[in-house]
Amino acid sequence: MRKRPVFVQWWVSIALLFAGCGGRTMPGAPEAEDGGAGDGGRTDAETPDAGRRDGGVPECARDLDCAEGRSCVSDRALAGEDLAPMPLACDVLGAGGGDGAMCDRAEDCARGLCVVAGTCVPPCALDADCGVDQRCARVYARTGPAALQPLRACVDRWNLPPGAAGDSSLRERVSGSGELLLPAVMPTTVFLLEPLAARMTVTRLETSDGSPTVLYDEDALGFGAPAPRNPFYGDSIPVTIMLPNGPRSVLSERGYVARAFSEGSTEVAITRVVGGGGRVLDLDLYYVGPSGWAPVGERGPPEVATALDRVASILGAVGLRLGDVRQHEVVGGLRAELQVIDADPDLRLPELEELFELSAGAGRPTLNVFFVRAIEIGLGMAGGVPGPPGVHGTKSSGLAISVDLLASPEVPEDVDLGRALAHEIGHYLGLFHTSEFDGTIRDPLPDTPECRHTRDADGDGWVLAAECAGFGADNLMFWAARGESLTEDQASVMVRAPMLAP
Repeated sequence: MRKRPVFVQWWVSIALLFAGCGGRTMPGAPEAEDGGAGDGGRTDAETPDAGRRDGGVPECARDLDCAEGRSCVSDRALAGEDLAPMPLACDVLGAGGGDGAMCDRAEDCARGLCVVAGTCVPPCALDADCGVDQRCARVYARTGPAALQPLRACVDRWNLPPGAAGDSSLRERVSGSGELLLPAVMPTTVFLLEPLAARMTVTRLETSDGSPTVLYDEDALGFGAPAPRNPFYGDSIPVTIMLPNGPRSVLSERGYVARAFSEGSTEVAITRVVGGGGRVLDLDLYYVGPSGWAPVGERGPPEVATALDRVASILGAVGLRLGDVRQHEVVGGLRAELQVIDADPDLRLPELEELFELSAGAGRPTLNVFFVRAIEIGLGMAGGVPGPPGVHGTKSSGLAISVDLLASPEVPEDVDLGRALAHEIGHYLGLFHTSEFDGTIRDPLPDTPECRHTRDADGDGWVLAAECAGFGADNLMFWAARGESLTEDQASVMVRAPMLAP
């Protein structure tokens, strides 16, 4: 696809990517319907028996393939070829951390399997090979300074702080047009709706009461239309719905009905995340291309540390604070492939979703932040509004910042790395734009200032900061991300995010 000039990218970026996932179209279909394993529904009986390499070392895909006293581990003698399938062998565990331990390199793990997100993992073939509340996912293990190698490994389905809990036992099915039934909730609940075999979008949500209340209707958005009671973005994977996400939302003792459309018959995994109420936001930072950026110190290179200071100041004004910051570097072929995120002709961003999936195995309730060189259509992107809280390794599990484009002279000086990062964090914790670039409104909060299309003085179709002075231009969540203020209602949404630690 031919690149847009940078000045065009700037305007499109603000309109699309500072919108959280609002500018995204449906990504590629998920892997095969298998409860999240993505292995085509293969049963244990269909898994090939472990063979033997030259020299008599047994190959394996999981511990079950190995004799008693042996485990499936990295075959370190053969490992090290960037992006080649991870070689595994049955052997005794080495020195190092056990499964789930934090790590930075292969030597930190008893199996020699340290994934990009920084935990030691056991290999697997199916979800059944993993523990309760785990899944078998595609991950990349570090095998050298410039080598990452793919394998399937057990990772946690979610990592939540004390006081929060997850449940992934619900299943619904959609074939073409259908309805998903969501149970009654306790404040605050986040639903994750993940199709397992076909693309799906959700366009409407209402209560299941005898006289239902419409909480969101995509078809009702537009110029002059009132803000929805409980908005969400319905085309991410998974679709993430926070109930309530403001004082205008309505909770129902009888549950909710979500209208969904899929390109084929698909089972939909419904995950509920409840509780929370902490005040501390941990971050995992991934460096994927900005020149000279690599893990250093407690908060990264100087540009990142300065940006985090600004984020801490903005969040501190509403009673939140930054906690532990971990750093990871994406190297080798994946770095070359993912440091510039290209859009396809339909403005889909499949590489961005691949990037977010690298968070599988993060091992703690954290927000995954990816620093890339550029995103073709924008400056920043959150995987959802809110993003999947404490749920890592999905196509929406993170946010990305376009570092090179952000530093271009076409971008106003007051849109810096710190403000851009704080803006995307706001999205991930559940905040919508106070006003969209064209003056339409999706934000449901009564006390956020609105800048409607009627303030477009020059008639160019954009409500710019100068036209919105006094009408929200100074708010952190104004579409152009040039302010820092937050309202009481915005603060109340952010502090209910179930990924915040005590």
